[in-house]
Amino acid sequence: ELEIAAEDVASYQYLIFDFYCLPNFKNTSIGEIEIYGTKTQFKVEVVNGTKTPDATDSLYYPEDVIEITANDIADKEFIGWTLENENGTITSTTDKTTTFTVGIGNNTITANYRDVPYELTVINGTGSGRYVKGTEVTIEANVSQDPEKVFDRWVVVEGDATITNPESATTTVTTNGVATIEATYKDR
Repeated sequence: ELEIAAEDVASYQYLIFDFYCLPNFKNTSIGEIEIYGTKTQFKVEVVNGTKTPDATDSLYYPEDVIEITANDIADKEFIGWTLENENGTITSTTDKTTTFTVGIGNNTITANYRDVPYELTVINGTGSGRYVKGTEVTIEANVSQDPEKVFDRWVVVEGDATITNPESATTTVTTNGVATIEATYKDR
């Protein structure tokens, strides 16, 4: 009778072995057999970021500590990390650079973002506010305080904005970043 017992440790995989007993040696003890397990590695993937060290095939051992850093993405603001599986621990889910301790199981860690709102300042009109890139905003020129002046055109004073119809007192502007636009006036 052969009895083999092994402690079940989830982060280890046991090697396959063959056990042979020669038929002429029935009821003979051949001694103890030791089976050594190898620690299982788990895949860790980072979406929208990097990891250090960047292991071969992204395989890491449980308890390995990996530094993760969110990528810089134009017009986006980092808001936090999410862990697809609960197989590890992120030290700080709100820090752009933090550490991840590998648990028992594969993981996908994602850096999450939101659109950055940009300030649009409208001089001599309405439509000022904070808008994300690509937002189309309706603007309307104020009536001139000087009765001898009438609306002439919209101009971009500073920044990056696209005015749909600069000669119209009511039109739209598309924000492409921080911008200041102004309604200008001419003599009647």
